[in-house]
Amino acid sequence: MITIYGFGRVPDLVVGLTRDLRVLWAAEELGLPYQVHALDFETDLRTDAYKEKSDFGQVPVIDDGGFVLAESGAILLYLAEKAGAITAADVRRRYEITRWCLAALSTLEPPMTVLNLLMISRSPDTEMKTRLTQWVEMRLEAIDERLGEHAYIIDETFTVADVLVVTMLRMLGGLGIVEKFANVRAYLARCEQRPAWQKVLDAYEDRLHAKRGAGRRTIPERLAH
Repeated sequence: MITIYGFGRVPDLVVGLTRDLRVLWAAEELGLPYQVHALDFETDLRTDAYKEKSDFGQVPVIDDGGFVLAESGAILLYLAEKAGAITAADVRRRYEITRWCLAALSTLEPPMTVLNLLMISRSPDTEMKTRLTQWVEMRLEAIDERLGEHAYIIDETFTVADVLVVTMLRMLGGLGIVEKFANVRAYLARCEQRPAWQKVLDAYEDRLHAKRGAGRRTIPERLAH
């Protein structure tokens, strides 16, 4: 059984936005058996024992029978291959999935993460927020066009690339950005309705002793509390 090192406690503002959810969702979608090793964000990540698993002391990490792997993108590709969703025989699809995982991590995530942090920290830097919003919208325009042709980011099949894209889009909830793009908005709603995601998010909220729905709040809803 795979052990997933995920959070057991985080600040209220980021409940439902942490990267361990990517791995938990992927494992659930792929039908891989797993257990969660819950970590406290203030204490457990700084221990020498944990830094042996993650060089940067970050979540998530998995331990699959003694094989320890950090970084969510690498973990998702590993899980997909382990489950047979990516095969060496289908080289083109293998690299198409890899391409979109890398695009999500390198092209989408950086501006979305910074914008999210500026919002939840109530930063007064309106100029930076405006520039980042424009940058994000430029990327979403391309995604929206693609989703006009396919149900999911690659084709008609949900993959680990969608896990990454969707968990990043969730960082923009309620900011009026995703709402501008009809195909992206429908895609996000479609993916969030998947039973595996609902199951994982419910279990996550329970593990963090959060109120039901805490992980589903938009950014404005988080800031209102």
